[in-house]
Amino acid sequence: MDRIERHEMREPTVADVMPELDFACGLGTLSLLEGDVVAGAASLRPVNGYLPVPRIPPAPDAALLDTYELSDAEQMAWWRDRLARVRGELDRTHASD
Repeated sequence: MDRIERHEMREPTVADVMPELDFACGLGTLSLLEGDVVAGAASLRPVNGYLPVPRIPPAPDAALLDTYELSDAEQMAWWRDRLARVRGELDRTHASD
């Protein structure tokens, strides 16, 4: 069975059903970070290639927020700029609705 046939046999993912996919969709990118601000089983980690969908959004753990608090001003500016760009993209996308 080739890769395409295996792909067609599985359940579709969010990325599969998007009309346009202009950006990367990382599954399991948490492993690239130093840690998670959500503790234990509530952390959104892929299981067998799928991301479980919780009934309620997971809440950050206060101690973990302190542990991973960003203190580097340059990194903070980079993340704020990134969030502003994402917000701008969301605003642009939803303005056409």
